[in-house]
Amino acid sequence: GMQHEYIHSIPSWRGGPGRYNTVFVNTGSKEGMHGMEVAHVLCFFSFHYGHDSQIFLCALVHWFKLVSDEPNPGNGM
Repeated sequence: GMQHEYIHSIPSWRGGPGRYNTVFVNTGSKEGMHGMEVAHVLCFFSFHYGHDSQIFLCALVHWFKLVSDEPNPGNGM
């Protein structure tokens, strides 16, 4: 069934250390894992632009470098 997933990027989680999720991003790239790459979400932000003040939703991410195009045989990832 349907479920909700939340991507977290917060400097302090419940008074403790920060929580910055890792995500798969569908880039459509010929490189990577079936067109997807891995990134660490550092923050979310938005800005208004243009005469109609269109809102652009954005994320600042740190891209991980892949060491292989195949899953690791030890853990399947």
